Amino acid sequence: MVQNLQKPLQRLLEKGKWRWDEDFSKEALEKAFHELSQKGKLLKSNAYRRVIYLPESQHGIYIKYYPKIPLIKKILSFLGITGHAAEQEWRLLRFLESHSLPVIHPLAMGEKCFWGFPLEACFISLGADGKELSQIILENPSLVPIQKVAQTLFQLEQLNIYHPDTHLENFLFFSPEKIWMLDFQSAKKIPFLSLLPFTFRHRGLAKILQSLLIMGKKEMADELLESFLSLSKRKEKKKEKEKRNLWKLVQRLEKTRLWSRQKRIYKDSSSFQKTRWAGGSLYFHTSQKVEFWENLLDQKETHQDFQLLSFSTSPLSFWKKGQGQLYWEISRALWIQNIPHPQAMALWMGPRWEKLIIQNVESHLTLTKRLEKGPLSYPELQNLAFLAVRLHGHPFLSASLNGNQIGLFSSQKFGIIHPLESCVLKASSWKQILQNLKTLGKLLGKQEKEWKQIYLEEWRQRGALSFHPHHEKIQSFLSL
Repeated sequence: MVQNLQKPLQRLLEKGKWRWDEDFSKEALEKAFHELSQKGKLLKSNAYRRVIYLPESQHGIYIKYYPKIPLIKKILSFLGITGHAAEQEWRLLRFLESHSLPVIHPLAMGEKCFWGFPLEACFISLGADGKELSQIILENPSLVPIQKVAQTLFQLEQLNIYHPDTHLENFLFFSPEKIWMLDFQSAKKIPFLSLLPFTFRHRGLAKILQSLLIMGKKEMADELLESFLSLSKRKEKKKEKEKRNLWKLVQRLEKTRLWSRQKRIYKDSSSFQKTRWAGGSLYFHTSQKVEFWENLLDQKETHQDFQLLSFSTSPLSFWKKGQGQLYWEISRALWIQNIPHPQAMALWMGPRWEKLIIQNVESHLTLTKRLEKGPLSYPELQNLAFLAVRLHGHPFLSASLNGNQIGLFSSQKFGIIHPLESCVLKASSWKQILQNLKTLGKLLGKQEKEWKQIYLEEWRQRGALSFHPHHEKIQSFLSL
């Protein structure tokens, strides 16, 4: 994939219009593009953007190549209202550097235009040997000065910078005193930003809170929010209102994130692709080439790691999803929440048949059989609580949990053995949650009380990501 980008980038370098940092030169970029196919590592890829990391000198460089620019951005750039993503990032980073904000250093920006309309663009920034902040939070949260993150976000607001994509992966950690921000392609400088609604201005803050809750760091999320609001010196009454609004925004963002990731199984993306095959639509995981899945579907070969399932469909019930399609969507919803199960890897939908390829999961015990061997260990109780909370708090997935549907997989994590039998694509009702909690409580016996405490703590750590409208009911039931 990286090799395919070498020629377009070299052509852009020759024919495009470039701006350079004083520490960088065209010769250095020529050398970098020349070494792209040997050393380049593709980090992100979609129809509009390719992100490549190239080890070069001490820190390396990041190359963002935009092979296509959306029509609306072409028009806005032509009219001089706003620039395309590469130009915006170049301008913003230079502006923020001039105000001493801890951001990654921009090196060059190039664009190729036709009559003033940008056709393609490229942005180069300095690489860095720091770690993603999310990684540090998981490994050693005590090292992270969360107040410093709050201060950076507050400084952005003071400079009228609207940055809706400030998730934790966009912060690089070097030391407790040195944390950089990167990836400003979606950021904008908006005059009179402070006059806009609070939740609009602080979408970036909400995304970081969302990331922390996903990681189970509720205390850190509370500390970040408190630090940010204390910097703004708002009155106590207004603070409480803004907190409530932010947590509501976090919940909306999480729903959007889940829906967005769910829909990728039907689109060309870094993980999934679609094509036409044998008179039907084939959707498949990019971990293998399309020919591999086609051979399995055609039963020309078998593979010990995968299993082929076939389902009949009626052309008269076109409004109703077939069993294969349901499994495909349920599997994706489970995967997003890191719940082990026999994952769907490819789906072919024809006029009368659906064929589905699922992973042959390694040997597992049902929860019932595991309990026959003895009580669960504390990590196993934690893992069972993790499974239940994520299913109960999911906005569009529910499951009937019992001893035969829950399995202990070889990864030593509890998951769903038969997704089609136990899962439904709708949010859990209070009745369903209550039934699951009672069923699991009976199975666990003497460990029920301990497990409920773990479940309650996990539910609280999820905070605003626990979508269920009966949030208080669940907490009061478990507290009994």
